[in-house]
Amino acid sequence: MLLFLEVLGVLAGAVLLAALAGQGVSRRSFALGAALVPAALACVLLGASLWPTTRNILAERARNAAIPPAEAQLAPGRSADVEVEFVEWARERIPPGATIHVLPGDEEGFQWITYRLLPSLAVDRPEEAEWLVFYDREPDDEDYPSEDFDDPERFEEGFAVAERDE
Repeated sequence: MLLFLEVLGVLAGAVLLAALAGQGVSRRSFALGAALVPAALACVLLGASLWPTTRNILAERARNAAIPPAEAQLAPGRSADVEVEFVEWARERIPPGATIHVLPGDEEGFQWITYRLLPSLAVDRPEEAEWLVFYDREPDDEDYPSEDFDDPERFEEGFAVAERDE
């Protein structure tokens, strides 16, 4: 029903526009009016919404610009309920470019942790890693080749890193 009324409105607008142009209603003037009515309506609607939309975009940009870059980098981790302070602590200890394996790592947290530890490369198995990251797990409770790694350095209970023995 709504589409019918919209089409009827465009046709009525086309007839009115052709009549106002003083040409009478011919096929050509009707077709021109039918094309101009939606175009004119689109321009009016665009003009009415352009300024509020632009103002909202600029206000949002100003709010985002006020956030310090360091905090902006940590915000996704906080929203994913990641222990951000631990990840930053681990980042200070793991050299850039080292291979890491995160134990256990739920999907959302794992993605942000491995992103934040870049350029270190996450590997699938502990045997392939130069560093192990124990996230929300005690190293003693995990099955990993402990004889190949130094004793874990703890951040707090359940959070630690261990470097492969040289």
